[in-house]
Amino acid sequence: MTVPAALPANEEQRLLRLRELAVLDSAPEPLFDQLARTAAELCGTAAGLVSLVDAERQWFKANYGLGTVRETPRDVAFCAHALLEPSMMQVPDAQQDARFASNPLVTENPHIRFYAGAPLALPGGERVGTLCVIDFAARQLTPAQARILEQLSEIAVQALLMRRTLLDRALAIRSEYEQALSAREDFLRLVTDNLPVRIGYIDRDGLYRFVNRAQAERFGLPPESVVGQSVRSLLCGAVDPVLVERLDAALRGTPQRFEFDDQLAGGPVRRLDGQLIPHLDAAGGVHGLFATGVDITERAETERALLRQTATLRSVAELIPAIVAVIDAQGHYRFVNGAFERWHGWQRADVIGRSVHELLAGPEFDAVRPWIARALGGEEVSFELHFPGRSHGQHLAANFIPLRLDDGTLDGFVAVGQDITQHRQEAQRLLGLAQRDALTGLLNRTGLQDWLRLHQSHGDPTQIALLCIDLDRFKPVNDQHGHPVGDALLQAFAQRLRHIVRPTDAVVRMGGDEFAVVLAGVRDAAALQTVADKVLRASHEPFDVGTLRLQIGASVGTALGLDPRAGWDELLARADAMLYSAKSAGRGRAAMAQPRTLHGTQRAP
Repeated sequence: MTVPAALPANEEQRLLRLRELAVLDSAPEPLFDQLARTAAELCGTAAGLVSLVDAERQWFKANYGLGTVRETPRDVAFCAHALLEPSMMQVPDAQQDARFASNPLVTENPHIRFYAGAPLALPGGERVGTLCVIDFAARQLTPAQARILEQLSEIAVQALLMRRTLLDRALAIRSEYEQALSAREDFLRLVTDNLPVRIGYIDRDGLYRFVNRAQAERFGLPPESVVGQSVRSLLCGAVDPVLVERLDAALRGTPQRFEFDDQLAGGPVRRLDGQLIPHLDAAGGVHGLFATGVDITERAETERALLRQTATLRSVAELIPAIVAVIDAQGHYRFVNGAFERWHGWQRADVIGRSVHELLAGPEFDAVRPWIARALGGEEVSFELHFPGRSHGQHLAANFIPLRLDDGTLDGFVAVGQDITQHRQEAQRLLGLAQRDALTGLLNRTGLQDWLRLHQSHGDPTQIALLCIDLDRFKPVNDQHGHPVGDALLQAFAQRLRHIVRPTDAVVRMGGDEFAVVLAGVRDAAALQTVADKVLRASHEPFDVGTLRLQIGASVGTALGLDPRAGWDELLARADAMLYSAKSAGRGRAAMAQPRTLHGTQRAP
C-alpha cells in the first residue's frame, strides 16, 4: 500500500510561496534542464529532476532521463517525503523501504529503486520542491556527490528566484510600454477631438475602428457608440451610392478625394472636402482606410493635418530572453546558457573553466571589471552596458547576484543580462519623429532648437547664419492643381535645399510654404550671399510634378551672427525683416541684414 507523506507544518505558506514563483506549468527552460542533467551526471544516476510539490501533484520543471512525464500525483511522490526531512533525503533501495515498497512508481514503470532529493528551500524556509536524482538500481551517494547535489539545489533556488525577478521586471517594462502607448492614444484623442476636421478609420470590413468627436457628432453619437459600426448602419441604410463606390475603391487601394454636400439633422447643408486614404502594408495589401472631412462651405483656407491613427498596440513579450552565466569566486565561468552562447557567439565548451578576463575583449572587460569586483565582494549590483561596435545587442541591462555556500562563504555570482537595444532604439526613433516635418522630412521648429543649442555650445555663435525663404506663386499651384500637387512641390523644393547646403547645416520647414536654412561656420557676408543665390536659382528652376511642369520662385531674407544674449528670436526677427524687404522689392530676390558680432551690429565702413 502506498504511504502518502504528511503535510509540512507550514503547508499553506509553502503553497503560497510556490505560486508566487509563477513557475508551475511553464515551458521547459535550458537553465533548469541543465541543472537536472548536471545533477544526474555528477551523481552517476539515470535521471535528474527539478520537482515542485503542489497541493495535489508534483510537477517537474526539468526532467532528465524519465521520458516526457511532467507530473505525478503527490500521494506517490518521493519528493513529498523529502520536504519533511531536515536535510537531503536518500532512499538507497525503495523496495526495502516501507514507505515506498508498494509505491506504483516502484512496482511499476519506471521501477524506481534509488532516490536522493535535496530540498529547494526559499529564503523564508519554505520548501517548494527538490532537486532529485533517481536510479533503477539500489545504490548510495558518496559524501562528495551528496554535497554536490545540495549545492546544485541552492543554485536551482537562486534560479527560481532570479526567474521571478526577471518576470517582475518584464511585467514592469510591459506596464511602462502600455502606459506610454495609452498616453500617446490619449494625446492623439486630445489632438483629433480639438481639430475642426472629421477623422475616422474604417477597416477592410467597412467598420469604424476610430472616430474623433467631430466625426461622431455627424451621426449624433458619442465616439464609443460609432466604433464597430458601418456607415450604412449608422445612416440606417440611407447611403449615397457614389459614397459607397468611393469607399469600395479606397478599400481596393485607390485614394479618393472629392467634395460633397452633407446635412446634419435639422441643420444647414454644408460643403465638405473629403478624402479616403488606403492604409497599405509593405506588400501593398489594404488593411483599411483613413477618412477625413474638412468643412469648406465658406471656402476659407483651413490648415488641416493628415493624421494617422496609432497602430494597433503591439504585443510586448512577457519574458525577455535572459543571458545567464554562473561565475565562480576566482572569476571563471562555471555555467552559461544558450542565450549567452547566441549573444556572444561562443560555444559553451569554449567558455566553461575560462576566466571573464580571458574571454572578454579589453574595453568590454574594463566596463564590467568594477561590477565584478562588487559582486565578488558580496554585493548584488544592477547596471547597463553599451556596445557600440556590435551589429546586435548594443545595450544590455545586467544583474550580478552573489552565490554563497551554507557557511556563508562567497562562491561566485550569477550574471543575468537582458538585451534592451530595441527599447533604446525606440526612444531614439520617437525623439526623431518629434523633430521632423512629416511631409518633407526636414527639421521642424523643435528640431531646429536642438540644432541651435548644439552649435551654440560647440561653435562660434557669430558664425551662425539664417536664411528665411518664402516660396513665390505657390498658392496658385494649390488652387489650380490641388493640395497633393502642392505637397509634392514642397517635397521637391525640400530636396533641392538639401543638395545646396552641407550635411552639417540645418534645413527647416517652418510651416506652409516657408522654409529656413541655418548655416554654421559662416565667416563673412559673401559666403552667405553665395548660398542665398543658390537658393534663388534652385527655386526658379522648373519643377516636374507628374505630368505638370511648374514654375515658382522664392524670396530670401538673411542674417549673420547669433547674439547669445538676445537668442534665436532676434536672429529670426532680423532675417524675417529682410525677407519682408525682399518681397516688398518685387520678390525673387534676397536681402541681407548687417552682420552681428558679440559686441553688436557690424557697420559697413
